[in-house]
Amino acid sequence: MADTLREYKNLIVAYLRDYESFRMAGDSDKLRRLAETPDDLLLQKWLWIGTIVGAIACFGIMWPVAALLLAPFVTSFIMEPLWMIIKFAMGVTLILFCSAIYVTFKKS
Repeated sequence: MADTLREYKNLIVAYLRDYESFRMAGDSDKLRRLAETPDDLLLQKWLWIGTIVGAIACFGIMWPVAALLLAPFVTSFIMEPLWMIIKFAMGVTLILFCSAIYVTFKKS
């Protein structure tokens, strides 16, 4: 199972490297720094970005809007699937947060 997790990690890091190099649009200095960046550091960076953006979106925007603005006016037929989507997004954010903490504090 450890080999499978390592393969998934390598696949994710390869995707992140491709995405970062696409964003850099041929800037040789930035591409050189990206090539020197270790895999763990790149993964850690994107996990923290996903956690922060996800927490702001889920806990700061989606939940208050649904609970305070939409709930009094929208029927339960619409609110129940909306709550499920919001809870799913919160769960993904929590998983990203736990993964970011693990990657940040694990011992090599």
